[in-house]
Amino acid sequence: MLSEAMATAHPSTLSRGQRFGRLLPFFAGAMLLAGVVAVIGTRIAPSGTGRAEAPLRQEASQVIAPLGEHVAFSAEQKAIISRFVHAAVMREDMAAAWSMVTPKVRFETTKAEWLHGDARIVPYPKGGIAPGLKIDYSTATEAKVELALFPTDANAADPTVFDLFFAKHMGRWKIDGWTPHAVSGVRKS
Repeated sequence: MLSEAMATAHPSTLSRGQRFGRLLPFFAGAMLLAGVVAVIGTRIAPSGTGRAEAPLRQEASQVIAPLGEHVAFSAEQKAIISRFVHAAVMREDMAAAWSMVTPKVRFETTKAEWLHGDARIVPYPKGGIAPGLKIDYSTATEAKVELALFPTDANAADPTVFDLFFAKHMGRWKIDGWTPHAVSGVRKS
């Protein structure tokens, strides 16, 4: 317990240890409050639905390679990438894009909303696809690649790398995820 002299003493006359002892309860209270806020923030959905929403993408360090034997990335998958980027990402043919994605990508979007362009696909202005892909993994049932896009108009957007996830759905390759991975931040002047 603090002595009466310590309780009324000016802080400049107290030793460092005594000042720390006075401030310790405030620091402990602040840490407790921060912990409570963090727990509440991760448990309550921002939309007020009462359920927490899953993150749209995982960091590269969080991606765990799926179980299964590695298989070569097929020409069919490469063709799907090109069609998907033009149809869905560049918004050239949303009707064709609807059939290229899994229900997970469509989420709760109706076909009418999708055709109107309200898809959960991050859009990108018309431009070029990088000549190469980085294949992170490829199995008989799923795959993940990194794909770089470059805008035709250098002022329209930054060059961006996207993570593209594939999954076998009813025996056919479908797009199972599309998220920005990295933005270069370098634009031509």
